[in-house]
Amino acid sequence: MKKSIKNQIISTNLIIVIAALIVFSLIINISIRILLRQVTSLEMRDDRNLIVEQIKRNVSEVTEESFPNIREMVAINLRANNTPIGSRFEIFLEDRIGNIKILNQKNQLDEMALRKIKNQISNENYNKLIRINIESESFFAVIMKINLTGSNIRNSWIVQYKSAELTDRYMSSLRKITLILLAISCLVVGVLGYRRGRKIIDPLEKIKKKANIIAKGGKYESLNINTQDEIGELALSIDIMADKLKENDKKEKEFLQNISHELKTPLTSIQGYAEAIKDGIYEDSTEPLGIIIVESERLKKLVEEIIYLSKLENRDDFYNCSKINIKDIIEKSIQKIKGIALKENINIEIDIENDFIINFDEEKLIRALINIISNCIKYADSKVFIKGELDDDVFVLEVFDDGPGFSKKDLKYALNRFYKGEKGGTGLGLSIAKRIIEKSGGSILIYNKEGYGGCYKIILKDNINRH
Repeated sequence: MKKSIKNQIISTNLIIVIAALIVFSLIINISIRILLRQVTSLEMRDDRNLIVEQIKRNVSEVTEESFPNIREMVAINLRANNTPIGSRFEIFLEDRIGNIKILNQKNQLDEMALRKIKNQISNENYNKLIRINIESESFFAVIMKINLTGSNIRNSWIVQYKSAELTDRYMSSLRKITLILLAISCLVVGVLGYRRGRKIIDPLEKIKKKANIIAKGGKYESLNINTQDEIGELALSIDIMADKLKENDKKEKEFLQNISHELKTPLTSIQGYAEAIKDGIYEDSTEPLGIIIVESERLKKLVEEIIYLSKLENRDDFYNCSKINIKDIIEKSIQKIKGIALKENINIEIDIENDFIINFDEEKLIRALINIISNCIKYADSKVFIKGELDDDVFVLEVFDDGPGFSKKDLKYALNRFYKGEKGGTGLGLSIAKRIIEKSGGSILIYNKEGYGGCYKIILKDNINRH
């Protein structure tokens, strides 16, 4: 069964508050009960001292004839001395044969109370506050052993008891107050929990709706949730994700359009010449077949580069990094395109003082450098420069020429897929170079170098070591 966050918040808060109130109530109840018992015990102790004092002062020896009068005499003397007590008392005696009896035969103790008192006496449970019930009324009682002398007396005790009604009333009121506080707290927590739950649920429901729109490819508008918390951060992440998806969708459409256009041109040329040969338009098919071969090679190269770029972007296992010497890699790259440079009468100058070891995929770095250096060769007047140095634990490589430099449009789009400059080929070479470098943790930017032409600045960050 689905349980909403709002209900979870309310129920969790209620459980916490109820548990806290129950624990608090138990602590308060127990503390007050102990306090009231201590106060009652102290009051009864003072009364008991007065009773014992009167007994010692007025009773020297107890006889069978004096039994009925001792308790009454003590009570009269206490009143006569203006020392009334707040509790009642009875005197219990044990005769020589072990019978325990109460002096006052007109006492208010019922059979159950007498049985409990005699049981406490038998267990020698003295000077402790106990509870007894007399005709459904609750009392606190304390048993104290005293020394009365007489011909037929073995032991004697004062049993003092006081109504527990006031204490019980206090405890009952406290429980009622606790229940009222619990009810009020539950109501307050419920209201606050509901309002807090709405503050959390409303933006989450908004995020959910927008996420469904994104999933269905619908039109997306910014969430505009500024809660300054994790939900706000989530909303911002959703907005960023939506913008990225929109941007990727746009790039994908442009990519498909560009592929269609790039493939259509050589295919149209191949189809046209093939149909012309079929229809016998050319007596000598050498020239059209040559064009078909050139366009086929161009088409093959384009498809290979598209597949290669796709692997670069979507497969992490496509990279095989190892420790390589950057100077050696640059020299290998130049060696592979040296023929093009000689053909164009372009001189390549290298300025790298030390050997630097980096963690990189050798094959892919060579391919990226070939694409970049080849592009410089196309636009250089006479020279291409390659300069590398260590700068704050990153290796900075600059490849630039002495040509006219980048146009404004070139600076904006040169690293994009299928962008072709004045002397461009498939439009994928620089995109491949950019992806190789960025996928390996580096970065590349282009600008016009003062006093020279276009410059490619490559920054490599991973595990740079100087040799």
